[in-house]
Amino acid sequence: MPPDPPDLFTRGNVADLLGIPLNRLTWWVWVLRPERRYRQFEIERYSSDEPRVISAPIKPLKDIQRRLTSILTDYYQPPPQVHGFVHRKGPKTNAQAHPGQHWVLRADIADFFGSINFGRVRGMFMKYPFEYPADVATLLAQICCHDNELPQGAPTSPIISNLICRGLDKDLAQLAAKEHCYFTRFADDMCFSTDRRLFPKTLATVEDGETAPGPRLERVIGDHGFRLNQVKTRLTHRSQRQRITGLVVNDKVNVSRQYIRSLRNLLYIWNSHGKAAACKAFSEAEPRLNWPPDKEPPEFHLVVRGRVQHVGHIRGWDDSVYRRLAQSLAKADKTFTPHKQVQLEENQLRVYTEGPSDIPHIRAALACFHGRDEFKDLSFIIDDESSSGNDAALLAFCRSSSRAPQGVPCVCLFDSDNDKILKQAVDAGGWKDWGNNVIAVSIAPPVFREDDEKLCIELLHDDGVLQRKNDEGRRVFLRTEFDPESGRHEDGTCYTPHAGNKGALVIEQVRSFDSEAKSLALAKIDFANAVESRQPPYEELDFSGFAPTFERIRAALAAAR
Repeated sequence: MPPDPPDLFTRGNVADLLGIPLNRLTWWVWVLRPERRYRQFEIERYSSDEPRVISAPIKPLKDIQRRLTSILTDYYQPPPQVHGFVHRKGPKTNAQAHPGQHWVLRADIADFFGSINFGRVRGMFMKYPFEYPADVATLLAQICCHDNELPQGAPTSPIISNLICRGLDKDLAQLAAKEHCYFTRFADDMCFSTDRRLFPKTLATVEDGETAPGPRLERVIGDHGFRLNQVKTRLTHRSQRQRITGLVVNDKVNVSRQYIRSLRNLLYIWNSHGKAAACKAFSEAEPRLNWPPDKEPPEFHLVVRGRVQHVGHIRGWDDSVYRRLAQSLAKADKTFTPHKQVQLEENQLRVYTEGPSDIPHIRAALACFHGRDEFKDLSFIIDDESSSGNDAALLAFCRSSSRAPQGVPCVCLFDSDNDKILKQAVDAGGWKDWGNNVIAVSIAPPVFREDDEKLCIELLHDDGVLQRKNDEGRRVFLRTEFDPESGRHEDGTCYTPHAGNKGALVIEQVRSFDSEAKSLALAKIDFANAVESRQPPYEELDFSGFAPTFERIRAALAAAR
């Protein structure tokens, strides 16, 4: 669960949160004239003759916006359909929901940032879950807006747009589910795909080669204050080339043949005729667009390196096409080192979790078991891509990744706290083979928990471990310790404003009746990192509560094979 938004009752609270005196904050966002707060310039686009107008804030304002962005990003919990401006997501994850479908619809929101005006931003901060006073909401909106809209070029604009689009994302996801379609959104680009032989007319139709948006789709977009760019709305059949965020998705997520051919040709020129000839060929083939007019272009070798690595990221670091391109680049550019090929062990498998705080616990438990010569047949690959963000996102990952063969077994590990998700993810035995080397497993109850108890990864430790206090006097608090109505702790010394949140088994905001200075609760990620690094008071843990889950993973793998 995401943390609750910070409590802000006055404009002074906002200034304190952003680490700047109120008089200075007022100067930068109100007193200074708008034309001095932003620098505007135009850049050419690849997809349109109309230039893109960029409003770049001056450095002091940009620093303020970056601090606010960091705070809002910590709060925002993206739904699984959203891939734009989201950590650990991007064009690849956006495309992974749509390969191998009969139909793919790409729709674009016209003037996306410009459609979000000052009033909408201010209203967002005044509504749930922020519920800030009018003057606080006005100040926050003033920080984020310029010329009565979200400016392209401000650090706050991406996160604000995602927050504004929460209702839109929910309604579009419901519309897609009703029509048996998959839906994703990447900023202003929306994608719908289906394996139905006929594409639903409520979403789009094609006549004489022209795509027309369906009435239900237009109505939902309009109800949320946006409009479709019909020029960029395109419905494609699997007999045509289907592209999503620049990637081809007809059979699997891939870069286009043209992209690889032009890159291979560029590397040939570089190796055969030198770097200067390659630079000239590149500039003639691709004039510099989407780049600020006064900014120095990136160095040529870095551009080529980025494109080669893009192929590896999409196709895989062990892919033969990437390996040949990387070897050709390494021959031309002696400073480049190809991505190392992964040497998989016999029993190695990838583990994906609901959130980042699960990962340190899993790593620490496996290391402990291996130290005792237990579960030596299991070897986990856990990296930056292992965290999905939440249970719905992990379920979506199961669906999308199981559509194509995986080179190594992938285990998606679910908390057993959401019955609706678990019914879709796993079968009665606590696991499910999704096919193509993708397996979903729910965590299993330890002997010190009830068989039907709702569990998250933290509850695989016993209560004695959870109640240990660190050097700052903080510990892990469970929802069951608080009165669900008053939020008062069972020992009467503290309380939580979130006791009624039935989705959270671990409470991360606990306040003392004597002092409101800081939370008494140890955040889940802090607890996880302390467990993995064996910081006091977690130097000695036996991880016995994790054994049933590891046994379930082992049994699921054996049955799937």
